[in-house]
Amino acid sequence: MSSPETSDNLLSSAKDLPMSANLQDITVKHFVLDLACKMEERVLDGSITLFCCPSVNEREGTNRDNFQSSTSGNIALKTPACVHRRSEERIQCNSEPNQEPKCSERPTFSVKADTFQYVGMDDCEIPTPEQCKSVDQPAAGTGEIAENSSRVRGSVDVCHSCSNPDSVKSVDENVISSSEKKPSDSHHHMVCSDARDKYENIEMSHHSSQQPSGENSTDLDVRSTNQSCHVVAAEANVTAQTMFVNCSEVRSRCVPEESCVASQEQLSPCATIQHSAGLCHPSQHLESIKESRPFKMILDSYKLQIHKVEGMFLHGEEKLLFEKNLEEFLKKTSVKDFVFQNGYQWHMMDFVVKEHCILVSMETVHTVEQFPHAVRIWYQTCPESPSLMWTTDQDGNACVFTIGHFLSNRALFPSQDTPTALPTWHAIITVDGDLTTLLTGDREPLITVTDAGQKRFSYFTTFPMPSCTFAIAIGAWQTEVLSYPPFDYDPDQENLKEPTLRLFFPERLKERSTSVLSRYLPRCLLEAQRMLGTYPFHRLDVLIVPACFDSLGMASPSLLFLSQSLLCQDGSMCVRVAHELCHTWFGIVIGPHDWTEEWITEGFCTYLEDILHAKVSQLGEQTEDYIKVRAQIHLCVLKAELLNTDENLQSLRPNKGMADATERTSEQARYLKDGMNVEKKFMQVHYLKGYFLLQSLEREVGKVRFLAFLKSYVHRYIYQLVTSQDFLKMYFETFPDLTHISVDTVNRQWLDSPGMPESLSDSEDTYSRNVLSAHVNEELSLVLGACRSSTGRKRRRGRQPKRHLPTLDQMVAPQVVLLFDRLLEEKKVPGHVLDLLKRVHHSHLDNAEVCHRWCELVVKHRHKKCYPDVERFLINHQAMGVYLYGEAMISECPDVIQLARTCFRQLRYDMPESVRETVSAMLYA
Repeated sequence: MSSPETSDNLLSSAKDLPMSANLQDITVKHFVLDLACKMEERVLDGSITLFCCPSVNEREGTNRDNFQSSTSGNIALKTPACVHRRSEERIQCNSEPNQEPKCSERPTFSVKADTFQYVGMDDCEIPTPEQCKSVDQPAAGTGEIAENSSRVRGSVDVCHSCSNPDSVKSVDENVISSSEKKPSDSHHHMVCSDARDKYENIEMSHHSSQQPSGENSTDLDVRSTNQSCHVVAAEANVTAQTMFVNCSEVRSRCVPEESCVASQEQLSPCATIQHSAGLCHPSQHLESIKESRPFKMILDSYKLQIHKVEGMFLHGEEKLLFEKNLEEFLKKTSVKDFVFQNGYQWHMMDFVVKEHCILVSMETVHTVEQFPHAVRIWYQTCPESPSLMWTTDQDGNACVFTIGHFLSNRALFPSQDTPTALPTWHAIITVDGDLTTLLTGDREPLITVTDAGQKRFSYFTTFPMPSCTFAIAIGAWQTEVLSYPPFDYDPDQENLKEPTLRLFFPERLKERSTSVLSRYLPRCLLEAQRMLGTYPFHRLDVLIVPACFDSLGMASPSLLFLSQSLLCQDGSMCVRVAHELCHTWFGIVIGPHDWTEEWITEGFCTYLEDILHAKVSQLGEQTEDYIKVRAQIHLCVLKAELLNTDENLQSLRPNKGMADATERTSEQARYLKDGMNVEKKFMQVHYLKGYFLLQSLEREVGKVRFLAFLKSYVHRYIYQLVTSQDFLKMYFETFPDLTHISVDTVNRQWLDSPGMPESLSDSEDTYSRNVLSAHVNEELSLVLGACRSSTGRKRRRGRQPKRHLPTLDQMVAPQVVLLFDRLLEEKKVPGHVLDLLKRVHHSHLDNAEVCHRWCELVVKHRHKKCYPDVERFLINHQAMGVYLYGEAMISECPDVIQLARTCFRQLRYDMPESVRETVSAMLYA
């Protein structure tokens, strides 16, 4: 089995997301972010400090122990215990765990061109990134690999024998010809044949004297910086021409990658390889090889500019408290002491940066027990970071926010980006004085002002969450605190909570934002608690994000991003606000153990959004009809997607519940299936297929009983990670009288099979039997009659069809969406009929879903008079505009295609990278 460091080469598909973090060995329990926002440069600059400890043979990362429900009904998840299992190949060391190596074993610091010790700083000011860079930057003419040179020049290392400055030796002194050294000595001998080439060839220095006999017998000596470690490859033919180094992998201090000792069969191309004389048989060196291999902490990251990495060891009572109770340790220890370096000694560490991860190690730390208690990484994000959206808001002010897709936060900070890694965090964000910082966290931030007039926002959370749920937004927004309505029931009896509720918005959207959300949000939060249980956080900040936001909403702990497309005056788009609030329970406090089972969160929220919205909107007797009309709309979308989507993306459980899907010892577990598939980003199969599965289970037991079951499910699994089987098992345990269906039936028909489930096809008619759908059918008959009369021979020129049922003008938005969906199935709708539809339903065009269907009708039937409607939609509703670009190309109409390309050129630089690439492929393929 290959080591995690080499997993980049094992990627089965470019659409899979590598999951490189070695969580089975080491766990990050808490991290501290200290970042400064440089809005003009479009970067965040600073450091992250990771508090880590060895992983244990328990599922401690799955259940958040400090937040367990008090009910006796809690049970442990039936998932593999090896998620946090230590690697079987780990070598145990006889030294005391976490003991800091002495001076004779390891230098206290090591830099490239100069020495610098971060100890005992008197002030609390953090070193600037420029200072940090200047320390590590080699002097002029040093530290570079000269083209066509036979060695690395200018690198300085501290001798391991002592800390005497006289023992500091240049690599230039170490690199001498083999004729000047004894045959048993080895050295680095690196050759860069072409510095501009993609790969570097590694020169093999042959020692002919005392070479062991045998045609296929080759002994290889590999020496890393300041430490000898012999790697023996028996009966192997190694040629210099087959050994390469990928120049895209950046290495600290030019240290050869230690993965060269991973196995006898696989040698790292990064190592300097020499023939050496007089070595023993390979089997006698195997144990010494493993013992001398430095332990590596592997973190998921992407496109981060790493400046340097440092480690810190704890001693005495602090060490004991840290290992026994990290939460108590963090309470008693000032975060400033760690962030600003007061009283703690930090030691330089080696690191290797790859495309999707960073490897951190110390040369003399060979086991995870010896690894530093805290690791600090100094870094800077890049302006094109796929985790951040640098743009301007609706007022024209610069801002930035996380977009949370594909690579999640890997391009924001290095982390263990897996569902079972559940750290707490503390974040300190420094911004210019006129900016506001919003962040996930327990309570409102502590805000201080620096001597330079900048504001420093300090957020913290004691709630363990995957790092992908971290969200941040920085900008110049207005704010309003929302108030709750008077209770018409006893809040104490129902255990309801009124968290601080703040709405942030650009000045331009103040009136629309407050008029739509100031009443809806508080009521929706209260109703959600009545349905699912007490709100788990102390606050909720809601931000209206810029138009370039590529989703209608995104939920994070205590922070909610909403698209401006939801600000419909009649409140009909607020159903998506209800969807995002439901993610507090399904997605945040109850998360998926397997990220490919997205229906566990999205399907549940889609099912609950209609029920919750109907309660808040007080639809009363129309509630069931409203839900059925919405179900018909979902069914139309699902049918269309299943016809145009790869079958491999239609399954709700791609891993089919295999244990290997979560075992870190499996090669397959190192990748998230289709985690970088752009097509999947714009799909709704896991939303809608999961929605109809829950509808099906509801019909078996009745709505009242099913909603009561969902509340019990939340109570039982709150603060845990779950799988599909956990949910289904509890469902059939709760309703044992259901004998005609089973877990296996649901798995076979719904979760593991592509296409439309058979039971869903059989129940289509149940959604159309309601009053609201009947009204839609009558309206559709009128419109189709108008279409037929317009093509009749006896129709007078210019005569418009009459409306016979003016009461149908008062349709609700979902009815209009369903009507337009039905009309999209017609081959031809004349222009004057479209004009009539626009006049009758003009007020509904404020609803983004109605407007989207309307624009599809305009594009399909080439109604030039309404092309400006299409242009406005593409600009103002960018979260939904991607689908319309596709419709424009399908129409093959030159005018429509030109309009779409013009809008794209105007908006492309504010689009997220994945959206920009998708639309560009549509328009210019």
